[in-house]
Amino acid sequence: MAFASQEDAGATRVLAAGIGYAAVPYCSNIPHSVGHVIAGHIVGAPVEVVLVTSTRDVMVCAQPGTAAPARSRLRRALGGPAANLAAGCVLTLAGHVTEASWIVVAGWMIVGIAFWTLMPVPSLDGWVVWSLWTRSRGGDAG
Repeated sequence: MAFASQEDAGATRVLAAGIGYAAVPYCSNIPHSVGHVIAGHIVGAPVEVVLVTSTRDVMVCAQPGTAAPARSRLRRALGGPAANLAAGCVLTLAGHVTEASWIVVAGWMIVGIAFWTLMPVPSLDGWVVWSLWTRSRGGDAG
């Protein structure tokens, strides 16, 4: 919060910084969802619907007949975190180039979100990734 940590920062400036930093995680859903859509298209396991709710986005993936192969589902699940990682790195680099510390912080926040979504917790991408990865290590790599 370098933007609001200056000695002469008034209430308006602190409020603007708070709103800006609160918006970063919410806006990081955009590249995340787009990453899933692109990855799904590339691997032949498309995302049918992106459902935006008040708390998070939900990907609805429908395959005609049977479920997509595990390898395709794994790559589709990695698309969101990969897109967040790319967006965060671009913002961090842009922040350094423009010497805008708030952009650097926003970039690092989005990089952190990329890794956060890889936690093996139900409803996060990490649950799909780690479930499929551990299953494939056991020889069930569909």
